[in-house]
Amino acid sequence: MRIRDVMTAIAVALIAGGCSISASIGGSLESSAALISSPFKSSASSSGEQDDKKDEDDTQEQAYQRDVRDLTAAQLRRSDDLDTFRKELARVAKKHGISDWEAWRSTWVGIGEGIAATGVSSMQAQATIGRLAANHPDRLQALRQGYDRATVAAGSTTNG
Repeated sequence: MRIRDVMTAIAVALIAGGCSISASIGGSLESSAALISSPFKSSASSSGEQDDKKDEDDTQEQAYQRDVRDLTAAQLRRSDDLDTFRKELARVAKKHGISDWEAWRSTWVGIGEGIAATGVSSMQAQATIGRLAANHPDRLQALRQGYDRATVAAGSTTNG
């Protein structure tokens, strides 16, 4: 027997016995019955669980970005062959479950960080960034963000 049916039966018995129940109490009983029947509905979407999921996603994205950075630095130290570089990027992305690596901002930020990690001159780095951005302003901005962030971080570790 459902809780709502039990509550209705109790209300009918009380009314038949001469007691009156206000509509608000009846509504409260129905609300309570709904909560009792599904106690996990609200806890499944708790903010703590959402925060844990967000942290896990951030960690996975950070791991991907770190792998892209390391690949970029290694590849640029070996050669400037963009075809090989793109194939290797696709392999790294696939390892992380990403099928369209070009659409991920983290890819471009990681590439910018990798360019900075090579230690090339600023002029050479900017030329490489321009070549990789290939008329895509959003990629250019992400590449520069990664490069600048890595350059600042490297400067703070060498100066501090």
